[in-house]
Amino acid sequence: MTYNYYTAIDFAMDAYFQRWVLTRDAEAVHYWQSWLELHPEKQAVIEEARDLLLAQNFKEDEWPRERMIAVQERIKKSLAAAGPYQALAVPKEKNKPEYLWSSWKPDWNPRWMAIAASVILLVSVLLPLYFFGQEEEVFATAYGETQSLVLPDGSEVILNANSRLRFVKDWQQKEARQVWLEGEAFFKVSKLISPSGKEAIKFIVHLEDLDVEVVGTAFNVNHRSGKIEVSLDEGIVDLKMTGGERLRMKPGDMIAYSAETQRLDKSSVNLEKVTAWRKHQMILDGQPLSELALLIKNYYGVDVRFSSPELADRKIRTVLPTDKLETVLTTLEMMYDVQSERKGNEILMK
Repeated sequence: MTYNYYTAIDFAMDAYFQRWVLTRDAEAVHYWQSWLELHPEKQAVIEEARDLLLAQNFKEDEWPRERMIAVQERIKKSLAAAGPYQALAVPKEKNKPEYLWSSWKPDWNPRWMAIAASVILLVSVLLPLYFFGQEEEVFATAYGETQSLVLPDGSEVILNANSRLRFVKDWQQKEARQVWLEGEAFFKVSKLISPSGKEAIKFIVHLEDLDVEVVGTAFNVNHRSGKIEVSLDEGIVDLKMTGGERLRMKPGDMIAYSAETQRLDKSSVNLEKVTAWRKHQMILDGQPLSELALLIKNYYGVDVRFSSPELADRKIRTVLPTDKLETVLTTLEMMYDVQSERKGNEILMK
């Protein structure tokens, strides 16, 4: 795609454009000034892209310093009052089984307690080995955290926030390399040939109701809340549903699946936007604030409410840093005048 067709988001993501706006590189300055002289109709788009970058990097000369400090202090106080991210406590009701259980106090004999503990420990160790035959390796990320992994076969994985990847340790000895994913991850799979040298060893990502089968491929998988999105960067991907339906993807494809509809929907996608989280960014290119609320829930474990349906439906175009929730909220207020108030594990946008 040439610059003539770029949107503000596309310009903001372009490394050469970033050199002009953020570093004032002499070569980039000369190029973009000359380009704008040839394309004056793109002036408004260029200015919007410039504002997106400057807001994300908090350049003090681009915003009134007094307003920026006031916004940041208000959000800091709101976050500090809420305390660290934690699950909301759920009060127990008297008719619930857990209440009845907690009110029952059996008279345990210490000797039988020791025997019961030993049996439970033995079962917890032997049962997985009995059913699976091997010990599992598990990697998990917390809210606001990403993690880069190199798997035993050399494949590279980047786990997004609030995600979990597991596999059996001897997977390279199997007919197929298999992993199970909850959350979101980007995979760059190494190509392996079977000992016979006749065929490639498959790499399978198991998801709810769906398997992703590849050989040597780069792709992104987002598996949250009963919904799955698979976006292909390079190589070949076969999607296999539990009912037997199969679908082959080509680079640039995104397949969306919902447990509710149990249907595969194909569309084209800009993978740089889909995987912007790898660069600690969230990109919204005309999506409503309600979609940003889902991202905040996934990344930080915090629920977002809106003061009105109109605000939830308000569409925005921006690049948001994901490193800190405070930075996301500050950027929204400075660029879109969306104020945030946090109480407990919930944020109200108004």
